[in-house]
Amino acid sequence: MKKKYSDESEIQRDIVKHLNSSNKQTFNFEITPHDFDIIDTILKIFIETKIQGHAPSQLIYAIVKKKKQGCVNFLGLANIDEIRFYKAPSKNKMEKFAKEIDPTFSRSPSGVNNKENNIKAFKLIGKPWRIYTYEGNLDLSKLIKEVLITEENYDYFEKLLKKYNIDPMFYLTYIADILENQLRIRVNSEGRIYNEKTFEPYHNKNIKQGNVIDNLDKYGGYKPIKNIPDKRLFEMLCIKKGSLTKIKQHILQNLSITIKRSKGHFFTKKEISENISKIIKEKVKPDYIIEPYVGAGALIVPFLENYQGVGNDNNSKLIEPLRIEYSEYDWVFTCKHGWKYSTEEYIKLWNISKDKNNLIYFNPPFGTTATNLSVSKKDEIKNGKKSRKIKIDYANLGDTYGRGDLVIPAIGRMIEIIKKIGSGYLAFFCPAGIMFGRIRYYKVLKALLQDFEFIEGHICDGNNFKGVASKKSIAFTIWKYHKNINTDINSLVFKVKDNKFIKLKKMVLLKNGWKYSTGYIKGELAVQRNERFNTPLPKGFYMNISKGGSELIPENVKIDLCIQNVPSELAYGLWSTCVGYRSITNYPNYIDNAYIHLPDFSKQKISEILAYLVIHALISELIRNYCKEKIGFDGLSRKFKFGNKTITNGAKHLIDTYGYCKIGNKTIIEVFNELKEEPNIENINKDYRKLIKKEIEKRLETIGYWDYIPIPKVLGRQKKKKYL
Repeated sequence: MKKKYSDESEIQRDIVKHLNSSNKQTFNFEITPHDFDIIDTILKIFIETKIQGHAPSQLIYAIVKKKKQGCVNFLGLANIDEIRFYKAPSKNKMEKFAKEIDPTFSRSPSGVNNKENNIKAFKLIGKPWRIYTYEGNLDLSKLIKEVLITEENYDYFEKLLKKYNIDPMFYLTYIADILENQLRIRVNSEGRIYNEKTFEPYHNKNIKQGNVIDNLDKYGGYKPIKNIPDKRLFEMLCIKKGSLTKIKQHILQNLSITIKRSKGHFFTKKEISENISKIIKEKVKPDYIIEPYVGAGALIVPFLENYQGVGNDNNSKLIEPLRIEYSEYDWVFTCKHGWKYSTEEYIKLWNISKDKNNLIYFNPPFGTTATNLSVSKKDEIKNGKKSRKIKIDYANLGDTYGRGDLVIPAIGRMIEIIKKIGSGYLAFFCPAGIMFGRIRYYKVLKALLQDFEFIEGHICDGNNFKGVASKKSIAFTIWKYHKNINTDINSLVFKVKDNKFIKLKKMVLLKNGWKYSTGYIKGELAVQRNERFNTPLPKGFYMNISKGGSELIPENVKIDLCIQNVPSELAYGLWSTCVGYRSITNYPNYIDNAYIHLPDFSKQKISEILAYLVIHALISELIRNYCKEKIGFDGLSRKFKFGNKTITNGAKHLIDTYGYCKIGNKTIIEVFNELKEEPNIENINKDYRKLIKKEIEKRLETIGYWDYIPIPKVLGRQKKKKYL
């Protein structure tokens, strides 16, 4: 039962409806509130319900009190998570139990429900006949001797494991290993789990020092299991080897975003790993596959049957279930950090031979060292402070491949391995910015271009990876080692959504022509920095930006755009609000990681866009007044103003010149005059900004603004920043 319940009558109604309508076996359950909660008189099943917990003593006492003990087949103990069915004890045993509680039967059934009586009742009824978690069909025709944990019902058992502080990653591997050898687990009188043959106790590994778990160390790092029904359930639990990895994947994919980011783990969904595997089989035809960051194993599954390989991860929780489940395949699983050791050690550990067509195929950990409150989730912010700082060990790879992201040494070590053996392929996922000439990653890209031939590229949406925002772009590329090939970056082509292909193109970027964070403070209009499409700050006009943005003044112009009657600082400011995350317009996901590029300002469509941007900023400011009346209409004469006189003249020129452009069924100049004549913004059409957005986006498509992924004219950090 997945909804929340306020009283038992609600859950009783839902249980009856569920059992009578969704099972192959015919049930005739009905609610009997004055005698028993739920009963099937034909099959002789009596069920007692509670929102939480169980009340076996109450049920048995009620049955005997109502003289029904001779006509009971099954007892049922139900709550919001489960129904535990038990074969009814004999008539004499139930009578004896009830009379020991109250020989006169003067007490109400609910009055006998207490811990002491329930412990006795659980001992009487023994192990469950069946445990039903409201999933699938209920079949009471056969006794179950074991309870199978599956991907479908894992969420139910997760609550049980959490109740006793049992680490599911270790415990599931533990019981899978025991059952593989046809053994069983038991729970002793101290509440400790052990192997019935070897008497080896279960132990939560990596117990953290200094927290409450330390007090449980004598119990193996978990709470003792002394609750009788839970104890019996633990002894019945089992898991099939084939389900182990799937459940682990489910656990890992549902980790909190904080844990994923701290470790750089963003797991690949099954669908994309299957699609990419087909490309690799066709383009690479590998003899031997190395997956250095295997995680839950999604990438290697399509290759297990017909290929040799090795899967590695530094987390033993991940490696052990893979080793157990895939033991029949020609794959080896190792547990070692992915880049901290020498290249030679990895070649030896993974048995990489120069005589084979080797492929290193991986989805590396990634996450930057920077923290940013504006893009952190609620549970990542503690006391208003940013909590996403990641410490990175670059293992002597920093000078060669750069710093600032986990992905840099993760890819760098794999490049070193392929270079050392002198042949082979790399195929990997990474933040798309690596391929787009981002400064932080340019050393990685430079190393790839220098010694590898580009075979194929795809750009995927982030929603193909658990824990990654759908707007984020993830690149997948295949590279073949070819020493000193010096691949031309302009030759890189990426397949994106709808079978569309996008090329890279060197362009003049917004950051090339416009200065941010200069420290010039003259009290003029300002815009937030907007160097990349994914820059998180909201885009608009403001006043007194202390850092991160720039004022619309000539001192901040690096490249004069030479637009007649429009000062370059105005054009740069308007374009800073036009495109990118939290700007006026939407952009295709594949460009999310790229730098923002400048359009050809000599084109009429671009001038029209600038005019639309002026009117959009005017409406926004009349609503919000972020610029302290620097944008709007002044005095009784309602004189237009847009910052200082120079900027105002430029903005007015755009409105006058391109006033014919449509905003719905009106024109720019008509909307401008309407705003001028109507001092109350509440009386202005609230759809104007949406209509302006639509017109701008239409023009961006027309001019082909999204036809290429922009890359810097010069890769890396440059002392001279003028590229024109």
